Amino acid sequence: MQTPKANRAASLEVPQRRSPATSRTARQLKPSGADSDSVGSPNPATKTPKDRSPKVPERKSPRSPITEKKRPTRVSELESQLSQLQDDLKKTKDQLNASESSKRQAQQEAEESKKQLMELTSSDDTRVEELTKISHDRDRAWQSELEAVQRQHSMDSAALGTAMNEIQRLKNQLQIVAESEATQINHAESAHEELQRLRMELNETLSLVERMKSEMNDCRQSEAEAMEAAREAQQQLEATSGDSSATAMEVTVDQDATNQLKGEVKSLKYEVGQLKAALEASEARYQVEYIQSTLEIRSAYEQAEKTKQESVERETELEAELGKISNKNEGLRSKMEEENQSSEKESELAMHLKKLEHDFTLLKAALLEKETQVKGLAEKNDMLKIEIERGEAAANTEMEAELRRLKVQADQWRKAAEAAASMLSSTGNNNNGKFVERTGSLDNGMNNYNTIAGTMGSPFSEDMDDESPKKKNGNVLKKFGVLWKKGQK
Repeated sequence: MQTPKANRAASLEVPQRRSPATSRTARQLKPSGADSDSVGSPNPATKTPKDRSPKVPERKSPRSPITEKKRPTRVSELESQLSQLQDDLKKTKDQLNASESSKRQAQQEAEESKKQLMELTSSDDTRVEELTKISHDRDRAWQSELEAVQRQHSMDSAALGTAMNEIQRLKNQLQIVAESEATQINHAESAHEELQRLRMELNETLSLVERMKSEMNDCRQSEAEAMEAAREAQQQLEATSGDSSATAMEVTVDQDATNQLKGEVKSLKYEVGQLKAALEASEARYQVEYIQSTLEIRSAYEQAEKTKQESVERETELEAELGKISNKNEGLRSKMEEENQSSEKESELAMHLKKLEHDFTLLKAALLEKETQVKGLAEKNDMLKIEIERGEAAANTEMEAELRRLKVQADQWRKAAEAAASMLSSTGNNNNGKFVERTGSLDNGMNNYNTIAGTMGSPFSEDMDDESPKKKNGNVLKKFGVLWKKGQK
């Protein structure tokens, strides 16, 4: 037979076996407890401590079959609720585990994508740096070649300008020589014309001299004839010295004519001398002018030949220089074509570089997009963490509150059990033994399910104590129900 101390120990085991999932069962079972309290006592709060005093034991009534049916149904309900709570707890744990696994998987995927993006970025950066370095090296090489070609082109242009200036100077010299040659030719032509004129004058002078000679000869002949006539006349005079005065007059007339002829002959001789002097002077002047004109013409011809030879030589040199310059121009043209080809290659490389930059921009945009996705996933993970932490905190808070409430309820149950045990101890050893025995058996049966079932087993003590007197045990059970209801509130 058990004592109230054993009953108290059995009731104290209830808060030790409670789990976090018992709070929901306790919440769901509150109305049933309230109904049992309302059925058992319409106004339990108005009872005074005098009601707790033991009364005269009455006859035990036999246990009714209705109460016998209530116990297994309520136990099965408690078992189903307990199993449902355990299933809910398992589902919640599974959901938490799934969320944790998805969180870890998302973090791993984010880290892997970040690593891949970092590798792609590093590889793209190295590739872009290599291509940029190659392009810079090629640009520097092409720039140096272009500068060398430009320097050569400037030197060739300067040489070409110098050659063109020299050609222009030679052209000017040739023009001057041609003008001087034309002038000399004009001078030669004028000298030739003067020479022809002088020749004509000389011919005229010679003809005049010949005419004068012929006249002199005629004069001489006439003088000889006159002298002969004079001699004959003198001879006749001498022969006829004794002629008359008429003959003397004829002789004087002949002498006057002879003197006149002598004067004319003298004047003619003087004129002939003057003409001879003029002829000699003209001949000397003609000879001098002829020699000078000949020398001038010869020097002009020599100068023209020399100038022509120099111009031919200079033209040959200029043609050679022009050939060299044309060859240089051809080389420059070929170099310019090569430069154009190199510029085309440079443009192709620039296009390739732009394409690489575009690809790099796309990769950078993809990287930014991935980073935003990773940030979104991280934010989602943080939100999930916060929600999980909030849920855990709420669950912990709720469990702590429920544990505190259950602790208070267990204390109230313990006090109620002690009070009930103390009140029931006066009813007799038989009834006490039955109550304690049935309460202990109910607690032992509910320990297999959960602490909630063991905790909720005590309100049914009135069904198991139907054999006790109703009037004595009714007040105790009513007080017990009131305490249980207060504990639930």
